Amino acid sequence: MTKSILIIGGGIGGLVAALALSQDDHKVTICEQAETFGEIGAGIQLSSNAMHVLRKLGLEAKIAQIAVTPNAAILKDYRNGTPLLSTPLGREHQQRYGAPYLHVHRADLHEVLAKAVQQAGVECHMNKMLTRVVEEATDVTAHFNDDTHLKADCLIGADGIHSVVRTTLSKASPPRFKGQVAWRGLVPAD
Repeated sequence: MTKSILIIGGGIGGLVAALALSQDDHKVTICEQAETFGEIGAGIQLSSNAMHVLRKLGLEAKIAQIAVTPNAAILKDYRNGTPLLSTPLGREHQQRYGAPYLHVHRADLHEVLAKAVQQAGVECHMNKMLTRVVEEATDVTAHFNDDTHLKADCLIGADGIHSVVRTTLSKASPPRFKGQVAWRGLVPAD
């Protein structure tokens, strides 16, 4: 049975959900608060689990063109560089898990997903900032800061760490910094 599904957030999670649901013949609409699709950030790792999903969505070949396949993940002693642990990630990983393990720049992955969603006919509303969600017995209504609203059979909150969906539908506490920091960097693939 076809459902109307409203996805709040056009990041990687929202785009993947939209593509998967549209391929299952649902009427999907994305509302994104940014004026245009675009992603910033560093590189991300696509495990074989993620690649199985992207393969099912028909995107494995496109992603392979923009990604690199690392040979291994090597943990080294910070003091002297001595290798402590090495996990193979190249051919051995693909043979073991049935899909590659890739590194890709977040913006490049986002671009592939955004194009696929648009080609799939998903309706995309940009510059739509959610203000509240009203849940009824048979549907849900999303209200936006431009005094518009959209109704759907169901709603998916993919609107990130400061989720308006989460805070309007539950008594979730806001995220708190736990004092943990990770530094990331990018280097040319060649």
